[in-house]
Amino acid sequence: MADLEFTMSLLGRQGSPGTPELLSGEVPIAGAVAHAKREKDTDATTAAMLALKYDVGEMSIGSFTHARDQGIPLKALPVFFARMFPHRGVFVSPTAGIKQPSDLRGKRVGVRQFWMSASIWNRLVMHQEYGIDMRDIHWVTCQAERLDTLELPPNAKRSPRGVNNPRELFLAGDVDAVTVPGGSGPEGTVGLFPNAVAAQVDYYKRTGVYPTHHIVAIKEDLARREPWLVENLCNAFQTAKELSRKRAGKELAEPSEFPGEPIVGLSPEETEKLFGPDPLPYGITPNRKTLEAFFDGAVAQGLTKRRLTIDEFFAPHVPARFR
Repeated sequence: MADLEFTMSLLGRQGSPGTPELLSGEVPIAGAVAHAKREKDTDATTAAMLALKYDVGEMSIGSFTHARDQGIPLKALPVFFARMFPHRGVFVSPTAGIKQPSDLRGKRVGVRQFWMSASIWNRLVMHQEYGIDMRDIHWVTCQAERLDTLELPPNAKRSPRGVNNPRELFLAGDVDAVTVPGGSGPEGTVGLFPNAVAAQVDYYKRTGVYPTHHIVAIKEDLARREPWLVENLCNAFQTAKELSRKRAGKELAEPSEFPGEPIVGLSPEETEKLFGPDPLPYGITPNRKTLEAFFDGAVAQGLTKRRLTIDEFFAPHVPARFR
C-alpha cells in the first residue's frame, strides 16, 4: 500500500524544536509522506490553518481555541511550541508611576495584537496573580487581528499611526508600558519585574502552568479517517524534538522571541531540577494545568463563548503515550 500523502505547515524556528528536522524530511513520519512548507510567520501559518489550506500545521493556540469554539473542523495534537512565561516581556516607562503590577490599572499598554496568544497569556497571568481585570487597562494595538470574528473590547483600540510594533507606540509617547514577547524593551523602559527569572520560577512552582503559544492542528476528518496518522505524527514530533535537543546539548538558548528552553537565565542544572529531564514536554497529562488555565482565561476574556474541555480540544485516537 502506498504511503499516505498530506500537506503540512510549520515555522521551523528555535522555539519549535525539531521542526527543521521534520520540514527537511530528516525525521520521517511512518506510513506517510508530508509535503511540508515553512510559512513565514505565525500570522501566515495560523491563517492558512484557519482556512483549512493544510492538513496539519502549527498555529497560535489562541486562534485555534477560538476556532474550536466556532466549530472549525480542526483538532489539536498534544504537541506544544513557543513556550514562554510573560514576566520577562513587560516593560514600563520609569516616569509612569508603575512600580508593581497593580500600578498598571488605568495605564495605556501597547500590544502587537489584542487576541494574539502572548497577549491572552499576559492578561491571564495578570488577573490570576494580581487581580488585574483586562478592563482595568487601556490597550493600544498596532497590527490587524488574526481573527475577524472577534471584536476589540471598548477599552482597546488600534493605533491610527500605522506603526508595526509596541516599541514604536512607546517611542511615539502613546503608551505607558508595552508587552514584547520574549524580547527586550524599547529604549527608555525598564522591566516590570526587576528579577524576571525569580518571578517565572516562583509562578511555575506555585501553579504548574507553563504557557504555550503554539500548538499543532490537524483536520478533524483526516484524524478520524486515519487514526494511525495521529499516533505516527505524535511519535515523529517527539523524535524530532529529542534530536533537536540532543544536538543543542543542554546549553540554554540565547534570548529570542520564543526561547528554546523554559527560563532564560537558569543553568541547565537548575532547569532540570525545576522542570525535570524534559523541560518541553509533549502529551496531555504533563500540560493539563497549562491547558485548563488557558481554557479558563479564554472564556473569561471572551475568546470563547464557553469553556472548552480537553476531549473536544484534542484529536481522537491520541496514543496512550501522549495522554
